[in-house]
Amino acid sequence: YGVPCEVKNCHICSNNFKVCHQCEKGYYSTGLDGICKKCSDNCIECHNNGCILCAPGYGTNQENGECLPCVDDNCASCYQDYGTCNHCKDKFGLILDEKDENYGKCKECQAGNCVSCSRNYAVCNSCEEGYQLNLTTNECVGCIDNCKICQTNINECDACKEGFYLNISRKCDECGGNCSECISVIDEKDENKYNIICQKCKEGYYLSDKNECEPCSIGYGYNSVTKECSKCLDQKCENCYLDYTKCEYCQSGYGLKLRVGLS
Repeated sequence: YGVPCEVKNCHICSNNFKVCHQCEKGYYSTGLDGICKKCSDNCIECHNNGCILCAPGYGTNQENGECLPCVDDNCASCYQDYGTCNHCKDKFGLILDEKDENYGKCKECQAGNCVSCSRNYAVCNSCEEGYQLNLTTNECVGCIDNCKICQTNINECDACKEGFYLNISRKCDECGGNCSECISVIDEKDENKYNIICQKCKEGYYLSDKNECEPCSIGYGYNSVTKECSKCLDQKCENCYLDYTKCEYCQSGYGLKLRVGLS
């Protein structure tokens, strides 16, 4: 059976379990005494108290080995040197023109509606939802109305936004009737006809046996876990249709108890 090391925060220890050969991440060995000591703040991996790998958003100070916040506020990773950014945050990218006075810093992506350009602010890698990247012009071009994803053609949708479904022409039509997710299926009796099937209702509504989104009855409210209507949590509640745990109106003779902020 394995015997735990006697040295705290030790990953691999000697045969007598008293000297540590390899410490856990975030700790380093002090040497002959085999004790594990904690790395400096915001350091994930270190050696002799000199940090090798800093936490995200921090970089190494080459002078003392400590981890300091990245100099650039829009920098996501500067692990090698806190003054030099490796990757920028979403919607920002590095300035790679050495003639630019801000060389090596993060700048907002050049292309509008671009969500990722971390390695080079002038080159977009991916666009926001509802846009497609034109590789020739390096621009984010809008999909057709109510379209969430249009991978190959901006005039043909691959996936619609919530509350809409993809029709036979690859356009987005509204589900309607308080339905948030729906699909179109071919009618069994008429191949030229399509029926709209609701799969999920908007909050405060439940999917009935008739495939319609109905509001919860009086005394019941929407349960986000079961996706159905549950009895109001408060027995004295008259109406809680949006959320069965939150009362909208109380029964006669009772009033809502509101939380008042302290000044």
